[in-house]
Amino acid sequence: MFIQAVEFVRNYKKNGHSINIYGQEKATSVWRVGKTNTLLRGLECDLGDKPEDTFKEDLHKKLDGQLNKNGVAAVILANNSVSAAKKEEEIRKNILEDNLVDAGRERKDIFFADCSDFVGEIQGRKVRILKTEEINSITKEYRKWFGNKNYLPTDFTAKAALEEIKKRDYLLLPGIYTYQEEKPRDPQEIKKEIQKLSSEILETFHKLELERKEIEELLTKLKQDGEID
Repeated sequence: MFIQAVEFVRNYKKNGHSINIYGQEKATSVWRVGKTNTLLRGLECDLGDKPEDTFKEDLHKKLDGQLNKNGVAAVILANNSVSAAKKEEEIRKNILEDNLVDAGRERKDIFFADCSDFVGEIQGRKVRILKTEEINSITKEYRKWFGNKNYLPTDFTAKAALEEIKKRDYLLLPGIYTYQEEKPRDPQEIKKEIQKLSSEILETFHKLELERKEIEELLTKLKQDGEID
């Protein structure tokens, strides 16, 4: 994620070193791999001077004080942290109630984007990279939402008031909020679809009947020739 962020900035002809990268990892092996990977790519990262559990010891307690008034910090959460209970729920609660979510800071609603249906490009066995046009569509919708209090969500975006999120135990799973009930369909459209399916089914039955007759004729001939009893 760090590497992708720097590449994104560089692609827009800006200085990749204008991004300050901080991280923390509990597992020693993962922490060492992260340190090595960023060093090899020439990235200046503060991943702490040791592997440590964030819940036990926060190595970046004063991080928020390093932002200027226009600064933005990206907080990357593990998948289960947006829905897990206990400590994770408390973290989500504090982030939301302290008004720290950029996609909601100056509004009474939070912007959600569910990109799980985006195709992207598969790299390796587990990595899916979003295509440029997919990233642009997310950015476009975010900007539309940010500048319009009457924003109408699309099929992959949503807006939810803090009160609604509270009722859902501060869950931050986008799919919960972007889900839309299926709209009533036109009866004429349904009728046409049924007629089409009926025709296809009848045609299939006809083909099966022809195949059945061919098989019966073949079996009869084989019996007459004494090849089967």
